Order: sequence, then C-alpha cells, then structure tokens
Amino acid sequence: MKGQHLFEDTVRLDSPWAMRAIGVFLFFGAILASLAGTTLVWRGTLLDRMWPLNAPAYKQLSAFGQTVGIPFPVLSVALVAAGRLV
Repeated sequence: MKGQHLFEDTVRLDSPWAMRAIGVFLFFGAILASLAGTTLVWRGTLLDRMWPLNAPAYKQLSAFGQTVGIPFPVLSVALVAAGRLV
C-alpha cells in the first residue's frame, strides 16, 4: 500500500535519542524531588536556598510540615525506576 510506505519513510519507529532524552528528564526530576523532600523534612539546611526560586510552592508545602516531605523520596525512586526502563 502506498500510504503504509509513506508512514514508514517519514516516521522513525526506533528513536534512541528521544528515549534517552526522556530518561534524562526523569533522572532530573528524581534529583529535584529528592532535594525538595530533603529540604521539607530537614529544614534550615544549606539546601533551603533553592526555595526562593519557587517561593509560593514552598509556602504551600511547608504548611503541611514534615509529612509532605516523605512522599518526595518515594517519587524520586519511582522516577529513577522509570528512567532506567527507558
């Protein structure tokens, strides 16, 4: 069929570059999630200097106390696992 060949010629079905980019994005998300969780559980560390970049988020998250910081490392582990699968 003519349409089938057109699809195969214009779309690469195997794109390792795109998959690598998604993996890097997931690992970057894992790093940020672990940093956010660390600063929410242990306050007053040197890492707290990153929160002025997103002050409204810190204000909302810090209202929940340390309990909101615990899911962030879990999210980080999930992102690393997904990044390794990619």
